Amino acid sequence: MTGLRLTVHELPLLPTPCLPADATIGAVAEALVRERVPALLLGNGEAIVSEHDIVRAVARGRAVSEPALVIATPDPIAVAHDAPVVEAVELMLRHGLRAVVVVDGGPRPLGMLTLVRAVEALLAIEEMPAWLSGLRIALRVEMDR
Repeated sequence: MTGLRLTVHELPLLPTPCLPADATIGAVAEALVRERVPALLLGNGEAIVSEHDIVRAVARGRAVSEPALVIATPDPIAVAHDAPVVEAVELMLRHGLRAVVVVDGGPRPLGMLTLVRAVEALLAIEEMPAWLSGLRIALRVEMDR
């Protein structure tokens, strides 16, 4: 992993669990905890529900027995497995995401890349450009080498 040529498929991905489209908010919450993932897909990947979606739903008084599709985001944002990690980070930051679905050039999900894992990988790059080195200093990240 050298330089900014680091691609998404070089990083370990989280699984991308999928529940039926008729899953309830409660079932999604249970699956998120059980699978230890920040989000999961509904149906054939036509929608995604995140931890934040669950928290907002509960805070707004939604019942856990309601369909998760009412709080889901349709057409999840995805990144190609061969995309540079820097682009994946930019995509997540631009859209306010903590994780993004990784696909293999088609709609089939390979897994999920988290913002934390992607930034950690970038900060570990040996041949670091000045701006990334500055980010490491600003975040006070100490790397074991």
